[in-house]
Amino acid sequence: MSLKLHQRNHNNYFSILENHYCNDEGKTIYTVHTPLMHRTTTISKTLTDSDSTDIGIASGEEVKADSLAEHSVDETTGHPNFVYIAQIDWRVFDAKIRFGTGHYSGREMLAKELLRMEQLGRHYAFTGQDGKEYRWHLPLTCTKLTSNDTLETPIATFHRGKLFSLKSRAYLEIFPEGLHMMDEILVTFIYIEQQRKEAKEY
Repeated sequence: MSLKLHQRNHNNYFSILENHYCNDEGKTIYTVHTPLMHRTTTISKTLTDSDSTDIGIASGEEVKADSLAEHSVDETTGHPNFVYIAQIDWRVFDAKIRFGTGHYSGREMLAKELLRMEQLGRHYAFTGQDGKEYRWHLPLTCTKLTSNDTLETPIATFHRGKLFSLKSRAYLEIFPEGLHMMDEILVTFIYIEQQRKEAKEY
């Protein structure tokens, strides 16, 4: 079964850079935040109990403040409720991506090193943390991610919402083949979709 990440605010001009991505039940899974007049976007993920254990926070364990530099904290439990997974520094020629989790955790790299632009920006290809090749397709109708091979296995698709409609919100659908790489999908999606948006303005 696929996972749908619904944009809470899809009619906003800044919906790519400032939004919450929620599941079908309305729970926020990811938060994308870009301060006004600032060129750095922070992408964070809601922590589950299993996620807290993965980063070394057991149930009932006291959490030291200096270990939470990359997490927001629930004031009731003292446990982090969001973990920062990446930041994108938007620059005209050399945008950079910093990773807080995953294979590239702690690294900063040029976006063009991670995502290879093809066909004058109509495609962006990258190598996933699983070692496989993937490609974002940017047709006029909808953005989609597939395996970068002859099969072009569907990995994710962005469904655009209808303008000023509360019943037809935009959402990013991640298929079973992409559930193991959700963080990678969202980070690369934010980058390529903003590139598309800016290209349309010129």
